[in-house]
Formats: sequence, structure tokens, C-alpha cells
Amino acid sequence: MLWYLTRKIGSVDREFIMEILKIKTANKTADARLKAIYNRSDVSEGAIIDTVKGIISDVRDNGDKAVFDYTKRFDGADYNART
Repeated sequence: MLWYLTRKIGSVDREFIMEILKIKTANKTADARLKAIYNRSDVSEGAIIDTVKGIISDVRDNGDKAVFDYTKRFDGADYNART
């Protein structure tokens, strides 16, 4: 199967620089992985920034408790102030 994927690699004067990747596969596992990448939803840079700002604000307001909550959520590690 032949795949064409694009990705943003930078920007200059508010113009995006895109790279086009041409990938040829003959492996069903590789095809399945590429299909998953191809079909994933795009997340805007603004949405990512808003999420990070929310996490920073939460940590600023709630300190260690927020850090422990995010550590459990993202890393699966269950820490508290005593560990």
C-alpha cells in the first residue's frame, strides 16, 4: 500500500512549513499502524496550549495534590506526599 502523510515541521512568518512523507508498505501490521495514524483526529495547537495552561493553573492553585493527580492520570503512578 502507498501512503502519503503530511506533518507540520515549522513555520516562518505565520506560514506553515509542511513535509510530505511517501511511505510504501507490504506489511499488514505496518499498514494497520499507518491507518491508525492517518485516521487520528487533528488537535489544534491552540487546544494543546489551552490544556497545558489549565494544568499549570491547577498545579499553581492546588500544588502537590494536583501534581500527584496528574502523575497518576498520565503515568499511572500513584504517589502522595509520603512516598
